[in-house]
Amino acid sequence: MKTVELPDGASRAVRALLRDLATGVPVHVISADAELTTQQAADLLGLSRTYVVRLIDQGSLPAHMAGTHRRLLASNVLEYRGRRASRLATLGELTDADEELGLTY
Repeated sequence: MKTVELPDGASRAVRALLRDLATGVPVHVISADAELTTQQAADLLGLSRTYVVRLIDQGSLPAHMAGTHRRLLASNVLEYRGRRASRLATLGELTDADEELGLTY
């Protein structure tokens, strides 16, 4: 058996990948410059295709046209997913703080 030394970043990524696979978390391995359809982007984001199209039309999610079809770079979709997760986490923290203070709406 041969041992392979990985750089720290690659080692963390491989460990995270293996952890997710072992716990049954869906894993997507795509290159950052891969072009995705709106349905593929929606699946990756856990949103409807219609909502993804609306995000593109509003300018919230960059895309380009390939003939008559919208295409998105995987890196842009993943960046959006990170921003969305951050906003949702912040909203969750605010909700928890409101509940601790007894504030209701």
